[in-house]
Amino acid sequence: MLASNRVDKHALKVIQDGERALLTANAQLETAAPTVLLRGLAECLLSVDDTEIRLGKGEVRSISVADRSRLTIPHTLDVEITAGSSIEGCPERLTRHEKVLTRLVLLQA
Repeated sequence: MLASNRVDKHALKVIQDGERALLTANAQLETAAPTVLLRGLAECLLSVDDTEIRLGKGEVRSISVADRSRLTIPHTLDVEITAGSSIEGCPERLTRHEKVLTRLVLLQA
């Protein structure tokens, strides 16, 4: 879209600043989100946020919890994992920066 439209220096700077803010918000969300490590002690079937996962013996998987996740072992256990206060507001900031950047790019079109 930008290739077919002329963008002056000010508009380019605004778009770059918006993109930088979006990347920063995304990085903050990723670094602040807690991680849950799953280690298979035996072959098992489980689900994370309604996505089925087969974990083999000795297999290790890492799950990042940006806001809230649910880990379920069918007929055995259901665990809800909630991110702590260190990421409070990060998902909302990320969404807000995405919307602002999208509007900036569309305004320049």
